[in-house]
Amino acid sequence: MNLRKRSGVLALLLVAMLGGGVAFAAWMVSGGGSVNGVAGTTVDFAVVASTPASSLLYPGGTADLAGTVTNPNGFPVRITQVVLQTPTTSSGTCTAGNITLPRTTITGLAIDVPANSTTTVLTLPAAVSMLPTAADGCKQVTFTVPVTATGTTLPV
Repeated sequence: MNLRKRSGVLALLLVAMLGGGVAFAAWMVSGGGSVNGVAGTTVDFAVVASTPASSLLYPGGTADLAGTVTNPNGFPVRITQVVLQTPTTSSGTCTAGNITLPRTTITGLAIDVPANSTTTVLTLPAAVSMLPTAADGCKQVTFTVPVTATGTTLPV
């Protein structure tokens, strides 16, 4: 190889090494510190009574209880248990003693209520029974059963 070609190859190699060295010579930096995350709070969901359209009480019969769940939280909730409390009625001709609750605690539920929702239906099948001896004064009477529902948050 002649001197001119050899010098050109060496110059090319020198430029390549210097260029690579310049690119490699970029400074590396790092930093440290801390970051925060803050846990929020929860707001209780609400259950508002509604009348099931297809399940009405009659003497000796059993019916569903129904309500609408409102979840004001920014995360979904799963209702897992409902505890039924003492029924009431505003009727003067039919007392709440004309109905019974076959179960006062209903477990094993998995009713998902979306975040910030007001329209999730809570239906408790066969949750109330009317005595076979209920009088005519119980016709078209609304029985109200207070409930305490519990659940867990669901991942978003």
